[in-house]
Order: sequence, then C-alpha cells, then structure tokens
Amino acid sequence: MPVLLRPARHSALRRAKALLAVPVFLCAALLAPSMAHAAPAPVNPTDQQIADAMANKAAAAGNVGALSAQLAQMQNQIDGLYADAQLKQELYNKAVIDLQASEDAAAAAQAAVAAAQAAVVAAQERFNQFARASYMAGSVGGTGGSLLTSTDPSSVLALADVRSYASANQLDAISGLNKATVEQSNADAVARDAVNQQTAMKAAADDAMHQATAALNGAVAQKQSLDGQMVLIQQQLAAAQIALTGLADQRAAYAKWQVEEAARIAAEEARKAAEAAAALAAVKSGSSNVSQQVAATPSGSWTPQLGQQAVAEAKGWIGQAYSWAGGNLNGPTYGVNSPGTDGYNDSKVYGFDCSGLMLYAWYQSAGLKMPHYAASQYGYGSVHPSNSSLVAGDLLFYSTNGKVAGIHHVAMYVGGGQMIEAPNSGATVRVTSVRLGGDYFGATRVLT
Repeated sequence: MPVLLRPARHSALRRAKALLAVPVFLCAALLAPSMAHAAPAPVNPTDQQIADAMANKAAAAGNVGALSAQLAQMQNQIDGLYADAQLKQELYNKAVIDLQASEDAAAAAQAAVAAAQAAVVAAQERFNQFARASYMAGSVGGTGGSLLTSTDPSSVLALADVRSYASANQLDAISGLNKATVEQSNADAVARDAVNQQTAMKAAADDAMHQATAALNGAVAQKQSLDGQMVLIQQQLAAAQIALTGLADQRAAYAKWQVEEAARIAAEEARKAAEAAAALAAVKSGSSNVSQQVAATPSGSWTPQLGQQAVAEAKGWIGQAYSWAGGNLNGPTYGVNSPGTDGYNDSKVYGFDCSGLMLYAWYQSAGLKMPHYAASQYGYGSVHPSNSSLVAGDLLFYSTNGKVAGIHHVAMYVGGGQMIEAPNSGATVRVTSVRLGGDYFGATRVLT
C-alpha cells in the first residue's frame, strides 16, 4: 500500500525532526509493497517440447491420411464386389428361369409321348376289332359264300375292297404313330439333357452367387475393422493436437506474461518514483497528504481463468458420442431420436449435443446455468468479440439465415485457431479448426 505521512505539527522542533527523517521516509516509500503484485510466471515449454508435439501431430495426421486412402480404396473394392454380387444374383435368377423352362419342355415332351402311346393303343384296338370282324365275316362263307347268298353281288365285292383299303390304312396309321412315338421319345431325351444341363448351370450360378456374397461380406467386415482403427487414430490425432495446442497456449501465455511483467515492473518503478517525490514534497511543504487510488471493478464476472476452465471441462469429453438433445449440467445423457436424420437412434446413444456440451462446460467452470438451446446461449454475454480477438471459452455460433433465430450450432473457442464441438449424430466430441466462413454468425464472451 502507499505510504501515508501524518501532517507535521507546526513547531520548529517537529519540522526539524521531519527534515531529519526525510531519508527514512524515502527509503520507506521505495521499499513499500507493490500495489500490483507480480503474477507467477506460467510454464514456458521448451522449443524441443513444441517440436516433438508438432512431430507427433504430423505423424498422427499422416496415419489418418494413409488410413483414409486405404478406406477409400476399400470402399471402391466393396462397390465393385457389391456390383459383382448383384450380377451373380441376376445370373442365378436366369439359371432358375431357364431350368424351369427346360423342366416345362421335358414335361411337355413326356405328355406328348404319353398321348402318342395312348393313340397307338387305341388304333391297335380298333385294328384288332376290325380284324376280328373281318375274320368272322370270312368264316361264315368268305367272299365266295357271300356272292352266292347276297342279293347284290357287287356290294360284296365293294365291301372286300373297303376292308382291304381300311386294313392298309390302319397299318399306315400304326406305322406313323410308331414313328411319332420314336420322335417324341427322342425329344424327351433332348429335354431331359437340357434339364440336366440347366440343373448344373443353376448349381454353378448358386455357388458363384454365394462366393460373391462371401467376398462382399468379407470386404465389409474388413472395412469395419479399418473404421475402428480410424476412430483410434483420429483420437490419437486429437490428443496430439490438444497437446500441441496446450504447449502453444503455454508459450503464448508466457510471452504475454513477459510483456505484462515488463509493463508491471515499469509501472512499479514509476509508482515508487512518484511516491518518493510526493514524500519529499510533503516533507518540504509540511504536508503529508497522499491521495489514495481505487481500482476499477470490471462489469460481469468473466475472467480468462474461467474461460480456460470451461475449455478444460469440454476437452475432458473428447471422443464422447454425439447424442441429439443429450447432455445436462452434470454430464452426458441419453438423447432423443430425430426421425429422418442420422439421429434416428439417439435415444440409445449416451453423449452430448452441441449446446449440451457448452452448458455443461460453463456450469462446471463458473456455476452458470444456461438453457439447452444454442440460440438462447448467444445472449449469455454482452461482449461479442471479433474474429481476431477470440479467447479461450468464447462461444462460436452458426446460423442458417444470419439471425439469432436461425442459430443451429454452437462450439467453443480453445485457442490457436481451434474450437471444440459436438458436431452431429454418428460423430464424437472433437477439437477442430475454427470455421469462420459460410454460416458462421458470431461469438459471445459468456459472463460479460
């Protein structure tokens, strides 16, 4: 605190003592405690630590890039296998149809053979009847007897001609039917061969279809394994980025502290000089009145430390699943299904959505209770910093129409051009580069 000098009494003795005490007062003024206490120096990471962190990040990013290429190649392979499996399915369907046609042709051939055989049997029976009738007629007297007993001998001769003609034609019919039977039997054999061939082709098509399906399923399983590896590598990249960002923030904080410390020391020296001059003037003038300074109190309760603590609280959930409408003051919760979107199953997903993560972080940091609604969170601070003056803990908002009512997403600035967010269903809480273009709306410094 500043040195307070009591007014000297109006006597020569007191003035003399006061003059003799000037060196003491000057020393006391110079040795008085500082009004602006020196802040402890923040951690200053070494250049090697920063270089190692950058190398770790680069290596993780390289792994992500390599695996991304591998995943793209695998997806192309899956697309090809899927098309091949579809083709094999269609060929199998064709084989089934062709087999059915062959079986139908074989059945028709068999039916034709059966009909021909029935016709042969009927014709044979008719011929047998004809032969019996002819025989009976001949046994009674034959043609000679008929001529003797018939009243019309010409009719008997005509009857004999008819019988002879019918007999000859009956034999021709039987011969033709026998020929048809042979031809139908041959057709039946051909149809059966076709059935056997189509059965073999169907079996081959079925085997090809199953092999193609197995290859497709194997590729899908392999890609799922790669997807799991990608999650781990992305987490490693996020961790490396966080580590690098933390070191960069520490270096920036140390540089800022150096500037502030130099300014503080200069101000302290100036204050001491001013107090010493004031003390000397007071002794000389017989007055020791010294004005007291009153520090101004900033409006609101925001501090850089609260902003950094909010960032730390949010970072503690990196890798946690996004869940639509998930998260509260105490941490992640199960979300709400969002029909027609990737969040159709979020009632079974334990995590945060964008505004849920923000309200959690600032409640844990400063006890602030914000609503679970991004547009409302925009109003929880009177300072809306520009893009160039963002600090840790500032909330970043994105709007579909450039208005508060259109705000659809919120994230938190972590420093170094990075932000933390819960992006969308199917993703996880992550640190990523700040997006200042497109639908970016503005920022809010909470508690200002």
